Amino acid sequence: MKTPRKISAKLKLNVTLNHTKQDQVSIEFTNLIHASISRPLHFIERSLAVSSLISEHRVKLNAAKEYMSFFGYTQLVYNEQLMITLARMYDIKKRKYKTNCIEATLMFMQENIAELPPIKNREKTFRCMLEHDFTQDEIDGVKNLDDQAITRLVMKHYSRWLKKDATLAQALKRLKNARNKQLAHSEDDTVLKFETPTFDDVKLLIHYAKNFFIVISMIYYDITMSLEGEYNGTKAAEAIKIPTSKVINDLLNLRESGKSKLL
Repeated sequence: MKTPRKISAKLKLNVTLNHTKQDQVSIEFTNLIHASISRPLHFIERSLAVSSLISEHRVKLNAAKEYMSFFGYTQLVYNEQLMITLARMYDIKKRKYKTNCIEATLMFMQENIAELPPIKNREKTFRCMLEHDFTQDEIDGVKNLDDQAITRLVMKHYSRWLKKDATLAQALKRLKNARNKQLAHSEDDTVLKFETPTFDDVKLLIHYAKNFFIVISMIYYDITMSLEGEYNGTKAAEAIKIPTSKVINDLLNLRESGKSKLL
């Protein structure tokens, strides 16, 4: 028979190993969220902000031919990179290699459900979920259950939305067609007839991604976030709009004063 001392040592070792695995999962989960959702959204918001700002000044910039090409190409590059980044967020997870996308985040949650960070504030979590398209019946079904039950509800909710929402599916189809057939491979769109994404498509896909990001930020990190604005009224957008606006206005003012020799 093993002595109590040896049994105690073995239990202590198991606790240490479990703790280490949970820490590792927490780190990987945080990094995956940043790579799959947080950083792409930050770039997308800034891209939309710059593009919309150039559009606001398009009449004067088009008249200023020495600036027109520069800002026109700047807007084109931002728009194309925006579509590539947004489409990447909705890519299909490939099991053979690491993929940073919303689906990869959901799969990671499923595969590591027992080691995910504990839910810090249930009251705020349920309130946040109700504010972001979960129903009261869904919440009532998990209120008295453990953290894993809440995580399963989150996975089911967003997986169903991603796969079965017809409007979202059509928007995503148009976006991926543009990315795959026009931007990534430059196939002749006069031969391959396909619908290009509309601005409403882009806003819808951004809204879904931000919705998911806000909910998991509250559940696992107790961080309160909001949609802030439709697309270019966010803090990330404002941070780049202010200096960009100043550059555009300064250039136009210099041109009108006859002092600009730039470009």
